[in-house]
Amino acid sequence: MVFETKQKRRNLNDHAPLVRVDALDRISQFPEHIIHLFLFFMPPKDAARTSALSKTWRRAWNSVHRSDFTFSYYCNRIVLEKRGAEFSKFVKSVDEALLPLREHKTIIQCFRLSMTVCDDKYAPCIDNWMELANRNHMETLYLDLTRMGRVKSYVLPKTTFSVGSLAKLTLKGCILLVDYFGDNMNKFICLRKLTLESVEVDDLTVKKILCCCPLLEEFTLSWCMKAEFVHIGYALKLKTAILRLLGCGAKPMLQVNCENLHSFKCYWHAIPSSFTITPCCLLKIENTLYLHNHLDTFSFLTLRQYLGNFKEYQTLKLLLFSSTISFTLEELSKDLPISPVANVQQLELGHVPIMQDYTDLLDGILWSCHPKFLFLFLDCVTNWLTFMRCVLWFLGETLLNGDEEAKCCGDSQMKCWRHYLRAVKSESYFHPGLMKYVNFRHCDAFF
Repeated sequence: MVFETKQKRRNLNDHAPLVRVDALDRISQFPEHIIHLFLFFMPPKDAARTSALSKTWRRAWNSVHRSDFTFSYYCNRIVLEKRGAEFSKFVKSVDEALLPLREHKTIIQCFRLSMTVCDDKYAPCIDNWMELANRNHMETLYLDLTRMGRVKSYVLPKTTFSVGSLAKLTLKGCILLVDYFGDNMNKFICLRKLTLESVEVDDLTVKKILCCCPLLEEFTLSWCMKAEFVHIGYALKLKTAILRLLGCGAKPMLQVNCENLHSFKCYWHAIPSSFTITPCCLLKIENTLYLHNHLDTFSFLTLRQYLGNFKEYQTLKLLLFSSTISFTLEELSKDLPISPVANVQQLELGHVPIMQDYTDLLDGILWSCHPKFLFLFLDCVTNWLTFMRCVLWFLGETLLNGDEEAKCCGDSQMKCWRHYLRAVKSESYFHPGLMKYVNFRHCDAFF
């Protein structure tokens, strides 16, 4: 497209600024439906920018048809064998609904495709649908693909990452290739929210994607098995990070470099072996750990060091799936560096197994952190009664002996939680699942 502009010539020896004369925009004088044709053949990002050229172009852009597309079809193999013709009708209906995109430029406010991919032969169909959507000014893309049996995961086309108008992008059940993201890749200048769930993507690809999202505010990464070391950085505007690092290697690692991060939620299948976070203005912190393996003294040491990265208004949820727990403070060497105990606003214990003695469990947890509130989520009434009797008796005995100098740790510089407990308040209430509430108060909380 050419816009003619008349300018006064400048003398090569004259350093005076160049003087512009009003541009003669002949294209603006075309009828609106002709201007729509021009917009159709332009890249979506450039088409959107034409609204700033003049009132004529702004009216033309605002008059472009706006559409929402939602397609959904889920099935299993048994249903597919009985309703194979019905699935074919679904594919045909999507083709017909997207047919106008071949001839007219459309502002797609939301494109949602949720389906079960039951055969590899349907991958080209999805390619065609994505190509039509990517050619338009698309603001929200939600792609949820569930594959059946031995069907290959869908490889998202590279053109999706050239849609500069995207503000929200959600991808589930597809593959992202690292080759898509080079140094000269176009940036998602409008992207504010990104969600990757059950996506085949490695650490490097995640890093490159975040580098291309300068205005990203919310990032969610869930069940992406290949991402063993996640580095969240480069997104300077990021405010919310939600990470479900479940199944991501035996010992997942995480590095966070976002100075404007306000909310951090992370789900782990093990206590993280490596974690670093730069100083930021976090206001909401939630850590959920699904602990399946044996917990020993060094496990609680790792937990204490991890929680020490955050401030006291964090929430910690521990779901225990192992009844083999041991904690002995004497196992720790005097030369071993130990971080200060973390103050936790709220500690939630769930799926607590039935054990003969809960002493090691309570010692380990209360040495790792000092919770202000403790919530217990137990599976059955019997388990609840057994555990609560143990907790209340255990804490009550500690308080009764509180006037005496605690001798449990001897001359050791590493003191257990008994030296800090000042008051306990027990309060029960009913809830589906039967919960119990205990309030711990440590002297540290008063300073």
